[in-house]
Amino acid sequence: MLCVRGSLEKDIPLQRYFKTEHLLDLLQTSTLFLSRLDNQSDPTEGMNTASTKNHMLKRDLADGNEAWVSGICSFAAEADTRKHAFGSFWTFDPDFSNAKAREYGAVFSVITTPQRMEEAIINKPDKIAQLMIGSADYSDFRPDDNDITRMVFAKPRNLSWENECRLIALANSNSPNLSEKIKTAPENLLLSLR
Repeated sequence: MLCVRGSLEKDIPLQRYFKTEHLLDLLQTSTLFLSRLDNQSDPTEGMNTASTKNHMLKRDLADGNEAWVSGICSFAAEADTRKHAFGSFWTFDPDFSNAKAREYGAVFSVITTPQRMEEAIINKPDKIAQLMIGSADYSDFRPDDNDITRMVFAKPRNLSWENECRLIALANSNSPNLSEKIKTAPENLLLSLR
């Protein structure tokens, strides 16, 4: 049910800071809230980096394609990804500062492991096509372009201090039409926990 991406150790501690109301909600409802990538405070979540887009453009031009082709393909992949990928973000860093957490308005720390998280998820809701956990990929250049799995784990290198582990859910969509898929994307997803 939970696909582990890369070589993530199942017993490695993961930590997350919660705002009071979010922790109370987690405890009272036994559900983990996953927010859509385009609702994150980082406007680049789920997007290709500028260097990746430049690589795609140069490749297309070298192949004799029009310059706008890679731009349209990248935009379409990003729009689809940002509307259909949902995340809960944790850190591997046990020394992630309380001061940094408070910058985000969070005060309570929860510690778990990938194994405990997998055991806690009761079942994958029908609206989720894929549920993955793995380390964020801190890189400014990703040659595999619009690979959605890579895009949802991608972070710019300058944010590597976060040392992030991501729980990502990709939502099902019944429409092959991109604009219809984007219009019907849910605002958030909830995972039921034991």
